[in-house]
Amino acid sequence: MNGRLRAAFTSLGLIGALAVSVGPVQAGGPTNVTVTVTQPPGPTVGPAPPATMGFGQQGSGGSSGSGSAGAGGVGVLTGPPPPCEPGPYDLDGSVTIPGFGIASGPRLGIVNISTWFWTTPYTGGVVPSRTVTARRQLCNGDTPYVKSYQAEVDLWPETYTWSWGDGKPDYGGSCLDPTDARNPHQCSDDALGQQNQASVAHTYTDSSLGLSQGYVVRLTVQFTGRLGIDDGTGHFNFYSLESLDAMPPPQEASTYLPVRELEAILVPAPDPGFGP
Repeated sequence: MNGRLRAAFTSLGLIGALAVSVGPVQAGGPTNVTVTVTQPPGPTVGPAPPATMGFGQQGSGGSSGSGSAGAGGVGVLTGPPPPCEPGPYDLDGSVTIPGFGIASGPRLGIVNISTWFWTTPYTGGVVPSRTVTARRQLCNGDTPYVKSYQAEVDLWPETYTWSWGDGKPDYGGSCLDPTDARNPHQCSDDALGQQNQASVAHTYTDSSLGLSQGYVVRLTVQFTGRLGIDDGTGHFNFYSLESLDAMPPPQEASTYLPVRELEAILVPAPDPGFGP
């Protein structure tokens, strides 16, 4: 079988593209995995735009008796055609990976006073399931035919990393909240922050006056997920994107944060005007 499943990730602006080719998705798992990653040149400061994760077909599924090409040109099969064999799944559809920006309070950082950070408008929730189409060649005796199945793609944030731009250690880890049994794939407030709260905070100890626009604060979020394919009976077989080597590229947002230092100046008290 020479059919292959391909997941391609393309994005607008800041995010690079990841093209992934995965071998037949069958009960035994994928094979023949190849990965190509390209990134745009140079860093850019700004929000992370939404990225598109597209599924398409590469090659064809199953065997047929239509002939084969050899080194000397077009070959012709002689004898009986090869037996029909079920092919791999070919997927068609796309899923959007959320974009986000970074907000802070106060917008102007103050030395030795904590600055709070959070994401907007995306706040770390599970991406709603998206339906794509899965097609597979099956056999009626030796006669091949194509059957369509429903497939679903689920995405959620897995890890996060905040970089403060001042040389201090990054802050990051697992995005998942193990204490939330009802929403196991929901990012905790300690990961992506919450508006006007100190769940994600950093204290700068030096002014950014030597920098043209301030410190560059960056947030990188790695999404993960799973692909579920209906076997035709309403039962879904699930494959993690990691096992398919089909992980999307990280989403990275950044912003400038100017930081200033406050100084207290002592001045003589005014004469109250009371004479002896």
